[in-house]
Amino acid sequence: MDPMRLAENCRRIMDSLNDQIADKGFGSAVSGNESWKLYGLAQCMGDLSETDCRLCFASSRLSIPSCHPSVEGRVYMDGCFLRYAEHDFFNETMDFMDPKICNYSTNISDEMGFLQAIGNLTRNIAVDAVKNGGFKVGSISLSRYTVYGLGQCWNSLDMELCRDCLVKASSSVLSCAPASEARALNTGCYMRYSLTKFYNDPSASYKGNKSKLRIVLSATLPSLFLVLGLVFGFFIHRSRFLEAKRDRSKLPELPETFFNSKLNFKYETLRQATGSFRLSRKLGEGGFGSVYKGTFPDGREIAVKRLLVNRTQSMKEFFNEVNVVSRVQHPNLVRLLGCSIECSESLLVYEYLPNKSLDLYLFDSDKCMELDWDKRYKIMLGAAEGLAYLHEECEVRIIHRDIKASNILLDHKLRPKIADFGLARFFGVDRTHLDTGIAGTMGYIAPEYAIHGQLTEKADVYSFGVLLLELLSGKRNNEAHNSENCDTLLNMMWNQYEKNEALEILDPVLESNCSKEEVSWALQVGLLCIQESPSLRPTMSMVVQFLKRKLNDLFSLGQHRVWKRMAVSWSGAKDGDYVLDLCCGSGDLTFLLSEKVGVSGKVTGLDFSREQLSIAFARQQQSLKACYNNIVWFEGDALDLPFEDRSFDAVTVGFGLRNLVDRRKALMDIHRVLKKDSRVSILDFNKSEQPFITLFQVWTLDNVVVPIANQLGLEKEYSYLKHSIAEFATGKELEELAKDVGFSEAKHYELSGGLMGNLVATR
Repeated sequence: MDPMRLAENCRRIMDSLNDQIADKGFGSAVSGNESWKLYGLAQCMGDLSETDCRLCFASSRLSIPSCHPSVEGRVYMDGCFLRYAEHDFFNETMDFMDPKICNYSTNISDEMGFLQAIGNLTRNIAVDAVKNGGFKVGSISLSRYTVYGLGQCWNSLDMELCRDCLVKASSSVLSCAPASEARALNTGCYMRYSLTKFYNDPSASYKGNKSKLRIVLSATLPSLFLVLGLVFGFFIHRSRFLEAKRDRSKLPELPETFFNSKLNFKYETLRQATGSFRLSRKLGEGGFGSVYKGTFPDGREIAVKRLLVNRTQSMKEFFNEVNVVSRVQHPNLVRLLGCSIECSESLLVYEYLPNKSLDLYLFDSDKCMELDWDKRYKIMLGAAEGLAYLHEECEVRIIHRDIKASNILLDHKLRPKIADFGLARFFGVDRTHLDTGIAGTMGYIAPEYAIHGQLTEKADVYSFGVLLLELLSGKRNNEAHNSENCDTLLNMMWNQYEKNEALEILDPVLESNCSKEEVSWALQVGLLCIQESPSLRPTMSMVVQFLKRKLNDLFSLGQHRVWKRMAVSWSGAKDGDYVLDLCCGSGDLTFLLSEKVGVSGKVTGLDFSREQLSIAFARQQQSLKACYNNIVWFEGDALDLPFEDRSFDAVTVGFGLRNLVDRRKALMDIHRVLKKDSRVSILDFNKSEQPFITLFQVWTLDNVVVPIANQLGLEKEYSYLKHSIAEFATGKELEELAKDVGFSEAKHYELSGGLMGNLVATR
């Protein structure tokens, strides 16, 4: 078969199926000519909404090319099915390729009772589905647990074929018992049972939701149910099928380094540590398996992830990936300790975090009281720093792809650590984006990733933005919060923000222990992260810088706002003026100047740091204040200002003069660009001539500023302060220097008992 011919006909089929799926949740298509034809079929499960159905099809369509150049391919998801083949299969119910999947993650004590319950449940579903258009869900309760089930026939089958397919599927999943979960992936139908309720309420399904066709990209992709599950691509090659069935004893030989590696854990050791994976030891369950608490004989605690899927033909690659991830270490990342691949399943071993995951606190009416504003802020910042490390600093670029509250674990002090790298993909630094099958949780997935499958670090930024807004509101995004129009949290946040009422959605727990200004700033950071266009979202390193703005409050108890307003006031800037903020950083003084000169004035913010200017620009874009449109950002050198003589009515410098290598030259250039009788206002730390004030300043730096900076990972940024202040000029020396370069007047004011200072000089 000509690969180009196959690809072109497959594309035509997928386009046709896409239109049909959007209309009715099912589609079939044929492409080709009399000599050769390609057939295609797609169907969503009956419990999906239209939005989820379209997203599920989009994801499965992205997986189909991995089946080429085979003339047949299938993709099974927990929400939909997609197949193409060169023969008419529309009335097929079974073939030798049909797999079943058994998950033995939980031990069932009453095997006979469990077996009987599964048999009754699946047989009833098989019978009732035929009467219900080919779809049925159900459950059956036992003394200790409830079993849930779902059956779905493809719409191409008639009633008799549907019944036959589901009866065989029932027998297939029944053979998995006492597995806690099983799936039968038949040619003509799908059946699943589980101890966890995995299906959506049929009342909110595709059939009853015809009015909700559009996907809202401006804020999020709404979804009430996780549909993106386990993906299986099938090549129709009997030899490969038989190879997948081979015994583990015939695995490719693993390198000797594996058996001698500290990353290698014996299966029996982990089985004993987890009490044979006892249900009472289960910590949670994710997309690729369940996690159990383990305790070694010496008392050490671990978390063991029991993978649902085990690809026996790539154990060497699996171990190599574990080896890479184990070297990724950061205070805000859960450490991978090793793995076990010697038995019939693969296990990952992680450090154990006693407080489990953030969602258990944030969305619990009692435990959420423990998360005051300070703790939530540190969780935001810690998670941001962990992601920034994954994206930019570790030896391989890692995109997590599933950032959400349940993947943020908390240590004994409620400090955050990002967990679950099972969904992460590694790729070379020369790749700008990765086209891949969707993995993640609906409600947290970025629009471009969900619809087009394009994966960059900006997808993680989007998910982080959702998490940040959940921390502020105490609400889950992927749940409806407005019964009238099923608005998600993000839609509501945007709507309230546009009305300048976003703080009304603030978690009541925070109302008495936070600064509204700080929360408002964090809200703007979150909204910036969930921009529809990836190019408008910041990088995670920029997000870290955004969030660290709060340090000014920690260090100066809020006085920095007073100092900066005083500096702007002393500059003499007034309505309609053209002004310059030199060494503008992230723009605090620039924005104050903008408010001072109004919409009829103009403001230029100049800094040598492109990253700081990007942050400032992002803040400007998020603001609703009309006057901020008068700001222009400029990357330049404070020692060589690119402006004409006598251009500005006022100049401000915030915390910049102290760090310039030639302060005289800087003041000369400021004097040059100022108009006659105009002023420069320079705010910075004060180098006092009084020993007592110097001692007090040193004590404050050593015992307040630097320790807090160390806790937040800012040692390098703040450890130099004492040295730079010691090398700075005193207030009197600054006055003399200003007059020496040509200023007619110069006065230095000490602020806050001499901790800070402000030089005001007139041209």
